[in-house]
Amino acid sequence: MALLPSVPSTPTTSAITAAPLRTTLGFAGSREKLRDKQIGELRRLIADPSVETVHHGGCIGGDEMCHQFALYVGKTVVVHPPHKSLIRGYCGPAVWSKSKVVTTNGKDFLLRIDDIIAACDILIVCPETVKEKRGSRAWYAIRRAKRSGKTVKIILPPDDDDVGE
Repeated sequence: MALLPSVPSTPTTSAITAAPLRTTLGFAGSREKLRDKQIGELRRLIADPSVETVHHGGCIGGDEMCHQFALYVGKTVVVHPPHKSLIRGYCGPAVWSKSKVVTTNGKDFLLRIDDIIAACDILIVCPETVKEKRGSRAWYAIRRAKRSGKTVKIILPPDDDDVGE
């Protein structure tokens, strides 16, 4: 009698995301701190073994958090930074991580989000609001990715104010 259940020798999809192995994630989020609920789900998705590369917009707030999570679990990170240094987060390499960090040229948001969407298999979005908000870059990214036929995972904030640290 076997102690462990049999496992297919060559899996074709991730058990967590049902995505093909060697998945590239894109991320779009608020420039505010992510909520605890969003942090937990984002960490879980990035840590999935099928995820090889993570693309994000290099801004303060959610992009910085996504960057740190990806470095921590050893993913390749591609940063699509804003051309405005005021909103640029610290998204460089870390001495404690073996992750590869690639930085593209700075661009305006609309061009950066198009690049991120084009590069990813799945776009993860952590908007600041539960309901769609006009003028929100995160909600714009959701609409744009859906029109492009990409898989979009929206991690909504809870209704309360459990802002993460």
